[in-house]
Amino acid sequence: MDQDCSKDPPPVEPDDSFLAELVADAISEDPHHSVWSDERFLTWLANRSGERPSPDESLAGQRLIIRAFCRKFGIRLVDAPPAVLPVRSEPGTDRLAPMIELSELPSLSTATVSQGAVIPAGCEQFNCVASRVVHIIECFAPFIHVGDTMLIALSPPMHSPAAIVCAVDDRVVVSNDIRSNGFIGVLIALWSERVR
Repeated sequence: MDQDCSKDPPPVEPDDSFLAELVADAISEDPHHSVWSDERFLTWLANRSGERPSPDESLAGQRLIIRAFCRKFGIRLVDAPPAVLPVRSEPGTDRLAPMIELSELPSLSTATVSQGAVIPAGCEQFNCVASRVVHIIECFAPFIHVGDTMLIALSPPMHSPAAIVCAVDDRVVVSNDIRSNGFIGVLIALWSERVR
């Protein structure tokens, strides 16, 4: 009796990490891929469950999350610490955003500011302040971490969706609701060493 050798072999269970790596490579190379604006993907990316990933996989996942949310909300992502210079009032010097302590953001007090962050290319047209994240802040999405520096435009958002920085009960909160009370400004750039 002849056996039929033309049958397909039984399906093999795919290697999840290999598939994830293929997908990540494909979409990370295309900043305009539709997946970056798909709420289901961003929710899945932020709330993955199951096995604990290795530290390298975890860091790679955090990088993807940071990039995804920055793309979605029009935030310029800079993968190095900001260049910080003494504040000078001399004309023709680099355009600097006053470095304000996180605790001073609600009042926008610049009276004691001695240093400023050099504003990255593409953000020069905004009146800005910069603030280093020194403790966990309440945020609608997991893309801002301790050690990052936020560049905040002190003007209403020019696009939607936007990451709105607000003061709520003397706390700094980052919201995606344009109607948020305690408006301080719009997050337009994020210096994050986690994306290196």
